[in-house]
Amino acid sequence: MESNDGIFKGDENPSRIVNIRGWYQGSGDGTYYYNTTQTVDGKKIEVLTEAGGAMIATTAHYYRSPALAKEYASNDYYADHHGDD
Repeated sequence: MESNDGIFKGDENPSRIVNIRGWYQGSGDGTYYYNTTQTVDGKKIEVLTEAGGAMIATTAHYYRSPALAKEYASNDYYADHHGDD
C-alpha cells in the first residue's frame, strides 16, 4: 500500500491500516479498516473507521457502544476530508 501518512495528524495516527479483499478478488481496492483516537469536545474516544476506493475514502465510523455511536453520529474527522484541503 502506498503511504498515506499525510492524511493523519496528531492523535489521528492509526496503529495499522488493514486492507481486506475478497478471496478471489482480481481487481479493486478492497475495504480498509483502521482505528484512531479522536479528541471530541476535549474527550478522547476510540474510533474504528471503514474506508474504500483508490483514495481510501471514509464510508463509516464505528464506536465501542451504541450510546457513543448515537452521541457522535454526526461527527467527521480530519482524515475524512484530507483531499478537500
